[in-house]
Amino acid sequence: FVILLIFALISFAFHPALALIELGVVALVYFQFQQTTSKRNREMMRSIENMMYDVNAATKDTLMHFPLPVSVLKMDTNEIIWYNDQFVSMTGAHEHLFETHLSDLIPKFDTHWILEGKKECPNEVSINGRYYRVYANTSRATDTARALMTTLYWMEVTEFIQLQEAFSKSRTAVSLLLIDNYEELMKGVSE
Repeated sequence: FVILLIFALISFAFHPALALIELGVVALVYFQFQQTTSKRNREMMRSIENMMYDVNAATKDTLMHFPLPVSVLKMDTNEIIWYNDQFVSMTGAHEHLFETHLSDLIPKFDTHWILEGKKECPNEVSINGRYYRVYANTSRATDTARALMTTLYWMEVTEFIQLQEAFSKSRTAVSLLLIDNYEELMKGVSE
């Protein structure tokens, strides 16, 4: 557009009427360009908003129907702020769990590993006779408090733990006994 304007200004010195026509054409082309660009930007933003809405809906649906138990905690208070049905089944709770402290629900579960930045609980957690390996994903909340929120994924590993215990119990133990003076040892033993 700058080059077209320069040509129109140069032609103004030679043919003022032609220059005015060129300026008019440049103005129309520029106006059309702005209109097309603005329309394209609006369509792109609408498309992005629709895609984000679809992604948010898919994310919520995925978490609600996730096959593993999932819970979301506020890390500063250790309160449960969201959970899915599998988490309720896992804990055996029969009431709503919102604003319940995780330590009240699972007393032996320690969350210090999350604050240390680890993504996996260092040991398995036992709940109602079942064992779970716990994975965490921590993020900041979008509210003004900027509280840490952690999503906990509970993967059942009961069969693996039982297999591991059965394997370790089935191993033969070998020991070597070394006696320095067998005759002295046998003197104090009655037949």
